[in-house]
Parts: sequence; structure tokens; C-alpha cells
Amino acid sequence: LVHNASGLLGGSTPSAGEVSRLDIARGEPVIGVAARVGTGPDIWGIPLDRQTGMPTGEPDVRFFSSAGEIHPRYSPDGKRVAFVSRRGGTVQLWIPDANGPSARVVTNMDADAVVYPNWSPDGERLVFYTSGDDGFQIYIIDADGGPPQHVVPGGGPSWSSDGEHLYVTEAGAPFTVTRVRISDRHREPLFTGHLAFESADGRQLLYWRGQETHVYMRSLDGNVAANPEERLVETAVGGIAPVDGGFYYVAVSAEGIPRAFAIYDYASRESREIAAAPRGTMGVGGLTVSP
Repeated sequence: LVHNASGLLGGSTPSAGEVSRLDIARGEPVIGVAARVGTGPDIWGIPLDRQTGMPTGEPDVRFFSSAGEIHPRYSPDGKRVAFVSRRGGTVQLWIPDANGPSARVVTNMDADAVVYPNWSPDGERLVFYTSGDDGFQIYIIDADGGPPQHVVPGGGPSWSSDGEHLYVTEAGAPFTVTRVRISDRHREPLFTGHLAFESADGRQLLYWRGQETHVYMRSLDGNVAANPEERLVETAVGGIAPVDGGFYYVAVSAEGIPRAFAIYDYASRESREIAAAPRGTMGVGGLTVSP
């Protein structure tokens, strides 16, 4: 990546360790050209015991390139992983085989970034959101590619278990969790919160609330907005990955620095940390668990 910059690198501020060369063209105007070399974040995996959920080996790199990868999501059948990468020059959505080195680009969006993909329950579609001059916008696209379908403004989308609704975060003071019916875009504001996911059995909704990053839960039976909420995890939390009987999450410090991978168990109502989380771990959207 080369910055052809004026002023302070044209607003770009790579760290000193990333700049490999800086040249100045002494003309009118004076132009500085800086070359930056860096790999960016990669996607790592930890093998887990199917019964205990505890690690059975050391972490290793699963997907990588010189452009970096973020926001991994396993497909429902565990055979594919969607992720976000700049490997094509812009931030787009990619899908490789879950255990293969090759990947294909799924989106070609004219936006600042394409982020936060989530698979439909049948594994045939992906929902994601973009950021750009028009704010945050949510789209659905076939996993095999094709034109994206705009749904509604918003961010942090996830699917309902019936595949007919999305849970989206609507910006405001405060943020609101809204359920959107895909067929006609009907919006049903539910309650204050953001980044909501259904539990693995589809009976509960897990989410954050306000500026807090603890995990809350609310029943999906009947009138969701009227159901009481329950605070499950006292520590600050990054990403959430629902599984049978509980959910995995990234525990972070009060300063927002990732410190551990952990799992919450509904039956015991307790959390246990299973492995250290490297400092560079992405808290929000950076965690997925294979089925």
C-alpha cells in the first residue's frame, strides 16, 4: 500500500514500524511518498473438545494474506467461513472453503467497508452491513454471489432461526434492537440494546445494552419488548458466539482490551475462561465457533 501524500501523510498515520521507505519529490508542490509494509490481522483457530468445549491444542493461523482478514463466520454446516478482507484492494466479503487456502470475493460494493457478515440458517444467504456516506446500510446476498439486496439502514445484523427476520441495531440515543421482516421490510423496535443474536435453540435473544458491554438475555416468547431482561455476564464482553447450552465470548478488560476466551453455561449460570486472548484479538465480530 503506497500513500502519495501531502501534509502529514495525507491524514494517514502508520506506525513507525510499518514505514519501510519515505522519499520526497522536490517540486511544486513538494510531495512525500511513503511505502507501508504490514500484514494486518489474520484469522486464527483453536481446536476444542466437542464434549467439554475446552481447547485441545495450540492456536494456529487458518486464513491470512498481506491485506488482513477480520469478522469470520462459520456457515451452519461448518464447511465454509465468510470473512472480510482488503485483499482485493477494497474491504469486501470473501468465502473460502473452511479448510482450504483459496477464497473468492462475494461482494463488490462501492462503500468504505463491508463488514459483519452472518449466515442465514439454511446457509444459502449472508447478511452484512456497509459504512459510507449514506451511513450504515444492511444488505443480503446469495452466498454464491450476485447482486446484493438492500434491506434497511442499520448495523450489526443477525438472523432469526426461521430465516424470515433480521435483528438489526438502529442508531440513536440510545441504540435500539429492531426486528425486521425481510419480505416487506416491516420494522418492529424491541428494546434498548445492540448487537443481538438468537440463542442456538432460538428461544432467547442475547444482546448488549447502552454503553455497557455485558451480555443480557430476553425471552422471545410472546411480547419480546415486554419480557424481562436478565444480565448474564458481569465482565465486559466482546464478540458473542451462541452454541448449544450457552455461548462463547471474548472477555475484555475495563479499558476494552481482550484478555481471554470464555464460555457461559446456561445450566450452571456460570462462565469459565478457556484460553488467553492475544491483545490483538478483535473483540466485536471477531469470534465464531464451528458447529
